[in-house]
Amino acid sequence: MASQVDLATMCTMSPPPLSQGVLLSLVQQLGCDLGQDTGKKLMWIKDAALALNPHDPALAPHMRRFLEQLYSNLHALAKTPLTPELANSTRLVMHVVHSLLSVCK
Repeated sequence: MASQVDLATMCTMSPPPLSQGVLLSLVQQLGCDLGQDTGKKLMWIKDAALALNPHDPALAPHMRRFLEQLYSNLHALAKTPLTPELANSTRLVMHVVHSLLSVCK
């Protein structure tokens, strides 16, 4: 099912078809287990995270906690043996998440 959806396109639609809460939940759930389908999950996390609004008052109480856990999981993934492509994707997603964390309160 996930391979049939173009999340990058969905996240750039105006208005987005997915709410901020759904996007945050998606990022959180995908980041829980990065051991399987890692490349696809990283791509989805990146696209969904880029569509997140860190200033959304409804998400503020939850976003930092979820993103910190995701960042920790990504950091652990980066320490494992990865293909060069997965290593680059992991670093890119870590930068996106770090950027969100820098503006979350």
